[in-house]
Amino acid sequence: MKRALAAVAALFAMHAQADDAPAPQPASAPTEAAAPAAPAAPPVELKRLNAPDGRALAVFSLTFDAPPGGSDGYATLVYEGPGGAKQVTVKARDRVLNFAGQAPGVGKLLQLTLPPGPYLMRYVYGSYQPKGEDKRREFWVPLGQRFLVAPNEVAYLGNLHVILDGTPVAVVSDQRARDFYALAQQDEINDMSNLQLRLPQAAGLPYPY
Repeated sequence: MKRALAAVAALFAMHAQADDAPAPQPASAPTEAAAPAAPAAPPVELKRLNAPDGRALAVFSLTFDAPPGGSDGYATLVYEGPGGAKQVTVKARDRVLNFAGQAPGVGKLLQLTLPPGPYLMRYVYGSYQPKGEDKRREFWVPLGQRFLVAPNEVAYLGNLHVILDGTPVAVVSDQRARDFYALAQQDEINDMSNLQLRLPQAAGLPYPY
């Protein structure tokens, strides 16, 4: 009898332990592997123009328009400063790059290393071949435009544009949008923050020539 009661007690104890045991947890789904992080973009390297130590760097465009049909033209700018009289020439085959859909300028975007000090754009001259004529046509336009550059300065002098249709005239204007675009495309310059605007100013005709 005692054995029977002991067996029944053991059976109840087993059921009690089963009821108190925590319920089995469902198997968790396998986790997906995390995607690898994208590599960090390399820092953008800034490239700018710099003047040689103690000198100045002058950036400007010299362009011209020949009459319709005119060809084989050139324009030469004569300027004077601390280094004496100098000149630069652009030809009809030269181009200043422009934004897509806009015509490039006939001429060049120039970079001149200069001694610091005052300068005078004296005159611009040149010639071109008119359409249907045997003789070349020459031009000469007085300027009298002055500018000043400081040591270690990078100066933008604007655009000197010569119009040859009719009486030749020369106009100085700010063409930073086009010229800075050309600078970025030609020389891969992406930082123009150090370019100082130094548009030449009229100061009377510089006679004698």
